[in-house]
Order: sequence, then structure tokens, then C-alpha cells
Amino acid sequence: MPKYNALKKKSISRDSNAFDAAFRLCNENVEGARFPARRNNLDSAMISSQFLTSYSFFTAAVAAYQSMPADARRSPEVKTVAGAFDKATAGLSKHEKTALLLFMLRLIQQPEEFKQNRIHQYRIESSRDKDIAKQFPQIVNEKHIIIESEFLARAGITKEDLSQKLRERRIFSIPEWIHKDPGENYYAVFFVDPRYDRSSLEAVSMALRASPDERKYRFFTTSTPTLGNKTPLEVIAGGELERVVNAAKAFRRQTMTRLDNL
Repeated sequence: MPKYNALKKKSISRDSNAFDAAFRLCNENVEGARFPARRNNLDSAMISSQFLTSYSFFTAAVAAYQSMPADARRSPEVKTVAGAFDKATAGLSKHEKTALLLFMLRLIQQPEEFKQNRIHQYRIESSRDKDIAKQFPQIVNEKHIIIESEFLARAGITKEDLSQKLRERRIFSIPEWIHKDPGENYYAVFFVDPRYDRSSLEAVSMALRASPDERKYRFFTTSTPTLGNKTPLEVIAGGELERVVNAAKAFRRQTMTRLDNL
């Protein structure tokens, strides 16, 4: 088992030297682990001491599982396991042992809970996407979405300019599965609405990055508690671009495109 006390005793700061030292500590304590820590594969969220502790726990479990005979994996011998637990927890009080077991159980359950929560979120987002498709004829009739020729005329740009903006994700189009009109392209009218600063709209669109286009449209037109129950368009009209960009980044992180990646 990893020596968690060693991690506790070391104050892991966010500077580069502390990060590298902490991961060396993980690798030293997890003897035989087949998954050495590689800093260039990790993001800033993985610098925390909570990540390092969980990483040590799981890599130690992987190493123990892989080194255990197949029959022992299928049916661990209760007396042996209990003896190993008592040996590893010698010196802990009964209360501390109970707390440790609860911690271990919670840690083991969380990966599956996280996956299930993401699946649930995916289904919610997909349902909302389908609602846009159902409402699309009405949205077009109300001139919230317009065809490409009208968009170009109102924007005062060329088709080449539009293509460039699409590549840079400054503007997005409505996907065909929503509008069901092969050969035609549709765009949100707010991009050419004088009430909104176009550069601000483009900045928010870029903040949404590779989010599905139908979800980008939903983001702009749906009120959210993080913006005081206003739509991003309303907040942009009020000149508060930074708030909307931050909300766009949060929205981007919580939405997904593929269920089979889970």
C-alpha cells in the first residue's frame, strides 16, 4: 500500500518543483505500478493533493491486482485479507479504521458515479437539442434564424469572409440534422442584429470552441442562473462580455458530443 502519511507530511504547492517531487513520491511509494506518472499527459486539475492521494490509491490497487494469482482475484481468502488489513492499519483506533474503510469505499464508487452523472447530463443535453429541431420551423418563421444569402447581405461580408469566420469558430451554422434542408445553410440572426456587439458575439462563440453548433445556439438564447436568469444575449447587450465568456467556458465543459466515449 502507498505510504499516505508521506503525502500528508509534504505540503504540495502548485509550483513546478513541488509537482514533480509529489509525482516522484507517488511512483516511489507504488512499487511495481505499471502506470508511471507523466506530467505532460496531465492538466492543472491533477496538481492537487487530492488527485495525488487518489492516484496513489488506485495505482497501488492496480499493482496489487496484477501481481495477485488469478484464483486469488476471483475469490480472496477472507482471513488473509482481514489479517493484511489489521497489519496495515496497526496503530489506528477503531474509529479511524472505520473512517478509512468508508473513505476507501467512497473512493472506489466515485468513478462509476461520475460516469453515470455524465451519461445523465448527455441525455439531458440531447433532449434539449431535439427540442430545437422540433421548434425549428417556428424559429425560422420568427426570423431568429435566416438563410445564408440573407445573412451575408445583412452582415455585409463575402462568402469567403464567412468561411474564414466559420473556420475560426467566430460564427457557427445550424447543422443540417436540425434544419433538414439539404443544400442550404442557416445562421443565427443575432450575429447580424445591431443590438449586439458583433466582436463580443464572436468572442463568446470562440469560447465555446468545438461544442456542437446546436448547443452553441442554445447557449446564446437560453437564460441561465449563472447570469442572473438572463440569456447571454441580454448580458452581452448590457456590455458584460467577461461574464458571458466565463459562462460559455463552463457550459462547454459540462456538455459532451459522444456517449460512446464514456
